[in-house]
Amino acid sequence: MNNKILVNKVEIEKDVIRQFIIQNRKVEAVKYICEKANIGLASSKTIVDLIIDGKIDAYDGQDLNPEKENSTRKSTIIIEPKSRNKLKIRLAILAFVVLGAFLFLKNVVGFVHIPYHLTTLKQTIGSFSFSNDDDEVVEDIVQDVDSDMIVEVAETNPVQSPIDLRIWEHQIKKGDEVPEGVLEDRESYKNRDFSKLIKASDFPTDKEAQQAIVQFYKADVVKLLQEYQAHIEIGVAYDAPLRATQDGDPEIARVTAMVSAFNAKRGNMGNIQRPLDVIYDFVKYESDPFTWYLADFSQSIPYDLKLNKDPW
Repeated sequence: MNNKILVNKVEIEKDVIRQFIIQNRKVEAVKYICEKANIGLASSKTIVDLIIDGKIDAYDGQDLNPEKENSTRKSTIIIEPKSRNKLKIRLAILAFVVLGAFLFLKNVVGFVHIPYHLTTLKQTIGSFSFSNDDDEVVEDIVQDVDSDMIVEVAETNPVQSPIDLRIWEHQIKKGDEVPEGVLEDRESYKNRDFSKLIKASDFPTDKEAQQAIVQFYKADVVKLLQEYQAHIEIGVAYDAPLRATQDGDPEIARVTAMVSAFNAKRGNMGNIQRPLDVIYDFVKYESDPFTWYLADFSQSIPYDLKLNKDPW
């Protein structure tokens, strides 16, 4: 009885396959042949089925070593080479993916903005890269900080969105009732200290502000502006403190400003709806000093009555 079979020029012991079969491990037998002989699963399964049916020797018929009279006879199974069509299909798919990525970067992201998005990606990945030891250190630091000090900082330096008090001021003067909490918001807004704010000399134009917003939100805001036939306008911009970056690409300018969407017929529409907001920071980086990028607002500024002379 032949002890070996030749599959794709690789010798495989029949006894090894039979042991798999005896142990009811047919799947592992198929995988064993597949990996050892580098052939497909279908071909491997056929070989295992032939061994189970006792027909594997039907594939014998030739002495693999005819020059040796007493050489061991071996079963030979000829496996056809894998079709090259699969390789062609894979190459076509790869080319399609590369072309799609190129068009996406060109038309949606914009090549000039790629450094910024790489920066954002690094920062996002970095935010999840702390080990458990880092978490324990941070937790220890937080526990050592005086809770009164935290409250004091939060109360004396709140960062809040600007509030339009005009409608409530009018109702208060008339003696009308106002919603609960409005009076508190009104007093809180009046107590904000804007004396240290400095109007920026370098700030984005309306077009640059809209480009930064569209670049950040992409299709969400593009669809919103198209649906309402609106455009973005920016109000008074105030210098904001530069912030440290994690990728070695420092900020060279940062401003805080209100923005609003405007429609030729309906006028001021505010932020229309989420995700668009009415206040942002606009930032320039050293690697791309001529482009403004969007960021969350970092300081409180007064409500821009000039930009929003017509209420939303």
